[in-house]
Amino acid sequence: MSAVAKNILKFLPLPNLPGLNNNYLAPPIPFQLNTHSFDVRIDHQLSDKTTFFAKYNYFQSFMSDPGIFGDAAGPVASGADSNSLQEGHGRNQVMTLNLTHTFSTTLTTEARFGFTRYFIDAKGPGLNRDLSKEVGISGSNEDDPTHKGLAIISINGYPDFGMSTNLPTINADNIFNWVNNWTRVAGNHTFKWGADIRRLRLDRLQIQGTSSFGPRGRFNFNPGVTLLRNGSSQFTFATAFASFLLGLPDQIGRGLRHDADQPHDESLLLRARHLARQSEADVEPRPALRNLHANHIAIAGRTGELRP
Repeated sequence: MSAVAKNILKFLPLPNLPGLNNNYLAPPIPFQLNTHSFDVRIDHQLSDKTTFFAKYNYFQSFMSDPGIFGDAAGPVASGADSNSLQEGHGRNQVMTLNLTHTFSTTLTTEARFGFTRYFIDAKGPGLNRDLSKEVGISGSNEDDPTHKGLAIISINGYPDFGMSTNLPTINADNIFNWVNNWTRVAGNHTFKWGADIRRLRLDRLQIQGTSSFGPRGRFNFNPGVTLLRNGSSQFTFATAFASFLLGLPDQIGRGLRHDADQPHDESLLLRARHLARQSEADVEPRPALRNLHANHIAIAGRTGELRP
């Protein structure tokens, strides 16, 4: 019997009901979700020709959905396997400043600035332990937070063990938007033009391995390894578990990443700028639209501290 399998089985609780089947009654799995939000808006008439408003929206959340096997994860309150969430913090913020000015009965302008920030910090079970190393799996845990926890142990017919492949996740998105619109009325014609400039900065740490192998790796145990040749497939769950006990997975994998500068930080910096000009003529049955677009997108790797 595999020593690794013995160590993993220590995370499983003992039966608390009689019999060989359905002999465990799971205690209630705690689930926690707290949210806080508020909205503020201020409108001010600066003059008979100028109006201004400012708006701020705030939303904060905390979620915890731990697995039944503790640091080894397992089923959660929602019933999903290997999707245990030890703690997840989220915060969304939106700010808008808007100024409208009327120069005359034929000329008006609007200037607006907007800022949106989306932040999430989600961690799985065993986030502070090298669980794979503790049970005897080598090459799974490394000396950085993204590789903590237990590799996924998937046994056909049984709930999965281990931290979800998309955890930890730390995303901090910052979106800046500058808009200026002008409207001019000349006789039967209305002309509109303006600019829309946007800057997107996406600092993200989220590793997802190919085919959901994840940064800590995945071990799949199926019945084919221990199934007798031409044997019955009636008890495939038993032969799959036998493969696990012998330490004979039929598929293994691990998602790897490569960082050019620092091996323990991964982020994406995206900047996009958009400029548009529009003209309309009201006397046309179908207003003519003339658009000029100038786009510039730069994508580059960036290292640095992700701050909430």
